[in-house]
Amino acid sequence: MPIPRFDAASSHDTGPGVDNPLTFAHTCGANAKLLIVGVSIRTTAGQIVNGITYNAVALTKLEDKDSATPDVRAEFWYLKNPATGAPQNIIVTLSAAARFCAGGISLESVNLNTTFGTQVEAIGDSQLATVNVVSNASELVVDVMGKQNTANAVTVGAGQTQRYKDETRAAATANDSLVGGSTEPGANPTTMSWSWANNNREWAIIAVGVRGAPSGTKGYIIG
Repeated sequence: MPIPRFDAASSHDTGPGVDNPLTFAHTCGANAKLLIVGVSIRTTAGQIVNGITYNAVALTKLEDKDSATPDVRAEFWYLKNPATGAPQNIIVTLSAAARFCAGGISLESVNLNTTFGTQVEAIGDSQLATVNVVSNASELVVDVMGKQNTANAVTVGAGQTQRYKDETRAAATANDSLVGGSTEPGANPTTMSWSWANNNREWAIIAVGVRGAPSGTKGYIIG
């Protein structure tokens, strides 16, 4: 059984100020079967994602997670069978304006009947955002990490492939948020992590295994 394959990635941020909504283009290739959008919000008044669309089609939320304070919020949304072949807009709408950033990942060869394995979330205030995912060799683990404060460079964990990383750009970095998204072939367990030096920061991470399409199954693209 082949594991899902990476297709394309995109990301955007609100820049130095607050904004709502956030709009950016993503192009799903001809064989794309799943679009995943990760969001990181610098929460100042309990802001959450009210909805996300791609080509005006609504995505479904898989999970959200606030850091302990909370200073940052991560959200994980998805859309099966997204429009393919031409750039379309991802539009992320919050409950209220904030500094926030988002990234998209599209995948091929995805099991559209039982798409996701076991999802896990974690929060912390440290120099390492990490979580262990129970997965197997037929899955591709995907994560979204939200981090408060962008003063320190962020590095994706060993074995992962960074697909996007974006951040807001306030004059005071403590008012910023950073979003990171990566993939890693499944194992038991699969560790997903992001690290930075010097200072502890609030973070939240969500990760899940995406299941591959069964070989020879009608209606799936296996190539």
